[in-house]
Amino acid sequence: MASGVTSEFCLRLKENGYVDKYTLQKIQKIKTGKLWIHLDEDNLDSVEWLKNKSGLDELVVENLLDEETQPRFFTLPSGTFVVLRDVNLNRNADIEDMIAVRIWIEKNRIISLSHRRQPAIEKLVDSFSRGNTPSTPAGIFVRLSDSITENISKVLSKIDDSLDDIEDELIDVDTLDAEDLRYRISDIRHQVLGMRRYIGPQKDVFVALKNLDSDLTKEEKAIMRAIRRDMLQAVGSLDYAREHSTVSQEELDSRINLQLNKTMYILTVIMVVLAPLTLITGILGSNSIEVTENPNGFLLISVVLLVLGALQIWYLKHKKWF
Repeated sequence: MASGVTSEFCLRLKENGYVDKYTLQKIQKIKTGKLWIHLDEDNLDSVEWLKNKSGLDELVVENLLDEETQPRFFTLPSGTFVVLRDVNLNRNADIEDMIAVRIWIEKNRIISLSHRRQPAIEKLVDSFSRGNTPSTPAGIFVRLSDSITENISKVLSKIDDSLDDIEDELIDVDTLDAEDLRYRISDIRHQVLGMRRYIGPQKDVFVALKNLDSDLTKEEKAIMRAIRRDMLQAVGSLDYAREHSTVSQEELDSRINLQLNKTMYILTVIMVVLAPLTLITGILGSNSIEVTENPNGFLLISVVLLVLGALQIWYLKHKKWF
């Protein structure tokens, strides 16, 4: 399957824990059972079905097709609408460019909508084909939420590991490695800020989403509690990663500036020592003072320059300038 392409499907839950898979063209022929319908918002036929044949309230259809994909939810007597965001694990994609999935959950049906390939959904559908399928649409939502939360936790764990590696490398950093470290820190900061924008509201959604609990099994309720706990930890991890990356950036800048200052200091001391010697040799080179006629003139001038240089170094050390 090509990256960025949403796979549409319709699954009917079976009592034996497996699913039957149908094409969207056969949805109207399914009269019994509980369904999971996943749609691609860029497919005009799917949008047409959603608007005219799904039987959904106009408000629900409007929100399923809404371009605003900030995590949120609302409930109606007929069901619950939820927007979630998953990290983008597609090839050559930016992780912080999180993929939105809009979900409508009712008693016998769950409808999800996305416009990009969603690895969490593909993984879930694959697991359903091997059995152990939830018995209700609310159970499917719980499993999907768990898969999304697991992806987020894995990415945050990698970010923490990367920051720890950067912190170790900062100990012996030099100007040659600084540019690479600066790029890596900047990349992590962009990821953290991009993810924090959505994960914060998503945490609030799970904390507030209590109305589904009555339709869940004991195991599914435990999964929801774990999701809420993990999302709280995810927000904390993002805040820590943001502070950690900021401190690492400041530490890197401080170390590089310190190295540059030391280098400039050494060069300044060298210039201070050489400047008088250069002046003397320049004067002698202009033949203002004749030393070439004296056979020991060159040796004499060399000794004078060495003594003068030694006196300058002694003076600088005496003043504790280096």
